[in-house]
Amino acid sequence: MLQADSIHAVIGHNGAGKSTLMNVLSGVYEPSGGAMLIDGEPVPFNSPRAAIEGGVSMVHQELSIIPDLDITEDIFIGREPLTRLGSVPRAALYSRSEQILSELELSISARTR
Repeated sequence: MLQADSIHAVIGHNGAGKSTLMNVLSGVYEPSGGAMLIDGEPVPFNSPRAAIEGGVSMVHQELSIIPDLDITEDIFIGREPLTRLGSVPRAALYSRSEQILSELELSISARTR
């Protein structure tokens, strides 16, 4: 069971299933068995968008996927909010990213690539 406001690690050898587990949790893959519960309720995430709407997302650490992103772009990739006119409110995203980094006690700019 994972508790709110806590940090957990998934470790294991290559091929142990770490990436598969993360992909199931974030809605990329559907599980072949078992159940995932949030607040005691089953959450059948059938897509990454459904997982994000349920409060679950994953930030990939593979740098070669998209090599030129800054920290803010990496945090919000695939879930950028849009204004009424369909543009991304970049100033608001950078502000939110700086807040997140501060909460994590990381002294790095959200604009760092």
